[in-house]
Amino acid sequence: MTPGTLFFDTRFVFHDGEEGQKIIVVLGSGQGVTIGVKSTSQGRRYRNDYGCQSDHRFPNFHLPRGSCCLSKPTWVGV
Repeated sequence: MTPGTLFFDTRFVFHDGEEGQKIIVVLGSGQGVTIGVKSTSQGRRYRNDYGCQSDHRFPNFHLPRGSCCLSKPTWVGV
């Protein structure tokens, strides 16, 4: 699996049972294990400054709209 690969799930089931779209980002792979992280465009729990927010309650990396191929502001994290 190549780091940076995006998986787009059009029928992702959220914890509340609702279905929606979700992007999973592959961080890396080795020895049969692949690490991926979820993304969200729902920014109510996150800061809006670009980049790594490792000191945040919910560590993430913020990609503002227009900074990459994604059409919405996106937070990638745990």
